[in-house]
Amino acid sequence: MRVDLVIERINDYKYFLKDSDMNEYILNMEFYDIDKIPKVGDKINMHKNMVNNLDNYLYSFGNVDAIYGKKIDNLLDEDIIVLLIDNKKIYLKRFYG
Repeated sequence: MRVDLVIERINDYKYFLKDSDMNEYILNMEFYDIDKIPKVGDKINMHKNMVNNLDNYLYSFGNVDAIYGKKIDNLLDEDIIVLLIDNKKIYLKRFYG
């Protein structure tokens, strides 16, 4: 299951997010391979499993074709996030290690 989140606030790597039911989430995230870093008001679509993790975990995301992370065969994979920045969709995958 995927969830749409709006970025409410950013403090360094800490992103304060809210879903359509007004549930709040705090995730530590860093982004690679993109021209614009997400800002307040931008949206993130991600798998629900990622938003249920602990506050102190740092997620890293980058190009879906990068060697880091697992091989992606489906853009609905739970390791894929979709950023909506300036009405442009950017697909990134979760990096490991």
